[in-house]
Amino acid sequence: MAKNLYKLQCPVSSQYDLETRANGKVIQYITLLPAAASAQKPAVKTGQEGTTSFTVYNTSDATAFWQKP
Repeated sequence: MAKNLYKLQCPVSSQYDLETRANGKVIQYITLLPAAASAQKPAVKTGQEGTTSFTVYNTSDATAFWQKP
């Protein structure tokens, strides 16, 4: 199965009402990518949807991705 796995993504802070858009809310995710894909993508990607901000942190470091919050 590992050969078919491309990426895993989870919220930086797992909490109630995480994905609800709200005025001034910041939603953050961390994405675990294979080393080859990680080199092609920016380490931090930001975006805006209405008044909600999104930040995605890309990494190929499995230890950092799986650490306890």
